[in-house]
Parts: sequence; C-alpha cells; structure tokens
Amino acid sequence: MTAPRSGANDSLPGWGGTPAPQAGSGTTGGGLVTVAPGAVVIPYYTVQTADMTAGNLMRTEVRNLQDERIGRIEDLVIGNGREVTAVVIGVGGFLGIGERFAAVPPSAVVLTRSPDGLLRAVVDATRDQLRSSPEFRFDGNLRR
Repeated sequence: MTAPRSGANDSLPGWGGTPAPQAGSGTTGGGLVTVAPGAVVIPYYTVQTADMTAGNLMRTEVRNLQDERIGRIEDLVIGNGREVTAVVIGVGGFLGIGERFAAVPPSAVVLTRSPDGLLRAVVDATRDQLRSSPEFRFDGNLRR
C-alpha cells in the first residue's frame, strides 16, 4: 500500500478518482455543490412567528370559503428536491376507502386557526371541483 499523495491530483476516497474540489471552485449538478471540506458556510434559517413544520400540516382539515369541510392535507410534493411545489389533499372516501387525491399549488392554500385554536387549511374550491381535478397518484418516486 502506498502513502497518500498530496497535490493537484488528489482524489476523494470512494469517489473513483474524482479530483478533490478546491475551495471556491465548486461544481454544481442536481442542486448539489461539491467543495473542499470546511469551505462551506451554511446559511441557517431563522424561524418566523407564522412558520410551521410539515409534520404539523399532515392530516390538517381543509375547508372551502363557505366553511365546508372538503378534505385534509395528506402530503407535500417537493419539486426538484428544492421546494414545496404541491399540497396533496385527500377528498372523499371513508376510512381511506374511495378517497382520491388532488394536488394544488401551495399558493392556493391559506393556513389559519379555527375559533377553537386548531390549525386548518382553506382553499377556494368545492369538494366537487377537487374530485374532478386531475387525480394525484402516489406512483414511482412519489410512493408513500
């Protein structure tokens, strides 16, 4: 076994001879950036008063502008591994039987609190409109 070399031809262990990236010369691809260890400054997010976690959204009741219950939030779609691109709403059915799913853009959902303090989501749509929308399916990469 030979001693590790130093210099411009160094490679990262397990990376099949890929040259070690130099600080400031990161490459991008698929939303990932490779840089030398220790050269990355992570911008941390400061939580705002109105923020909430995705876990708190799951199973949240969805109502329309007429205050009719039309479903509940079942999942979120993260587009390109970067941002929430859709809110999946389960409509109809009983105990999961006969339920269908509609995906709406996050901008179509307003989060609020009911008079008793419970979280609720409001959309400007009827149950029938969501039932007749294109059906969202948990297929491929979107399996539950």
